[in-house]
Amino acid sequence: MFEVRHTVPREIKSHYTTVDEDAILVGWRGSHVTGMATEKSDFDLIGIVIPDISHYFDLNGFGSNGKGTREDQDGGWDMVSHEFVKAMKLLRKGNFNLMQLLWLPDGMYIKRTEMGQRLIGFRQLFITKGLVMALMGVAQREIRRATSGVHSAVSSCGYIPKSAYHAILYLQQAIEILTEEVYKPVRSDLTLIKTIRDGDITEEGLMTLYTELDKKAMSLCKSSELPDKADMDLINDLCVMVLREHFHASGRITV
Repeated sequence: MFEVRHTVPREIKSHYTTVDEDAILVGWRGSHVTGMATEKSDFDLIGIVIPDISHYFDLNGFGSNGKGTREDQDGGWDMVSHEFVKAMKLLRKGNFNLMQLLWLPDGMYIKRTEMGQRLIGFRQLFITKGLVMALMGVAQREIRRATSGVHSAVSSCGYIPKSAYHAILYLQQAIEILTEEVYKPVRSDLTLIKTIRDGDITEEGLMTLYTELDKKAMSLCKSSELPDKADMDLINDLCVMVLREHFHASGRITV
């Protein structure tokens, strides 16, 4: 059985300067979190960064073309870093990769500062219908990809297993959000997901399952009392509080 690594090698960690310097929160993402990683899986990380205060006043910004996101790749390692305010905007839009970061178990964090822990404390703010609809939208794209065969060869089971199991996984998570108001990136039972991955369910069975889960999620969403989106005023207050306290602690501002 493949054993997931939850530590970053020193030579890789030194390459990702944001891990040691500017990040307030860094954790695993993707298959290493869900439990679907294999020997061939990449090592994917995601982080939230508060860069030097100059990035908030000059014209350069943070990341690629100053748009607030930076990606570092080295062999099979891939780390995506989002500047803090950019991350808050993405979370409000239902970015489930960032939501995953806020709901990881303790052992899957690579770095977690005091500010990072405080942000985790506000994660319930982003449990919204918007997050549910984002998951359902990606599930729809994945099931279309799985059954169309456009992007890669369809296996002997009649569909692309990886896209198929992702579609079902996203719908399962959407339903959990609507029924339990929590986000569960780590899966406790992967029996069904692995059955789909191995192609041991027919295409007809896959589509029946997808349709049932999609209808259930849609019905629950219509009756749910979750907010459509996270409260903008609360997010603005959170941004001001975190940035002010972060730079005050570093001695860069005194207000």
